[in-house]
Amino acid sequence: MIATYVLAPLSLILGTLSGYFNLKGKPTLRIFTKGLASLLFVAIALITLYLKGITLYGILVLGALILGMVGDLYLCMNKDIVKKEKAGPLFFIGGSCFFGGHVLFGVVYLVSVPFKLYLIPCLFVIPALLAVALVVGKKKINLGKLTPFAFAYGFILNLMLVVTINAFIHNYNNPFGVLSLVAGILFVISDSSLLFKEFSHLKGNPILIYVVLVTYYIAQCLFAISILYY
Repeated sequence: MIATYVLAPLSLILGTLSGYFNLKGKPTLRIFTKGLASLLFVAIALITLYLKGITLYGILVLGALILGMVGDLYLCMNKDIVKKEKAGPLFFIGGSCFFGGHVLFGVVYLVSVPFKLYLIPCLFVIPALLAVALVVGKKKINLGKLTPFAFAYGFILNLMLVVTINAFIHNYNNPFGVLSLVAGILFVISDSSLLFKEFSHLKGNPILIYVVLVTYYIAQCLFAISILYY
């Protein structure tokens, strides 16, 4: 139990350090710290799964975290290691892993917590906001050929947020509901910041780099710890 609360801050510190090395143009150190930070949130999931016992929820969350770790490393290699003309496959693999991880998180909560049907309209909020952002800020946000993927990703991200809200509604008085909701909100903040960091006039903004990393690693650690309270 204590190990989870030691590893979580370490994961956050290492993840934040990867942003520092990114800004300093040190790709090897960036990948090393990012990979280790991701490995730690997977380790937290393994520890909590051991303490709680094997559950479907725990196994699926572990799978989603592993996909996030793999996706992160591929996207780092795509950006920092290989030449630009050879980066396409790595970007596709990394993006697919992240997409798959979000899908799995959505499935986790759909099969683990009864879904309240009145939340269905909320599933389209993020795609709608993305559409508005692209129209209003068309000179400042440019997704190019990735626009269809961005909408699909936005829907899956929206699904993950809504199912964590649903989990909180059912479990508002225990740690599982709170951890799930906070993790879901932080993931949306992280991915929204990533959108602006990569595809807007704020590309490479240092503040956004740290916002993406801090919210992402806290969210992943919270999902890993939630296994203990499910």
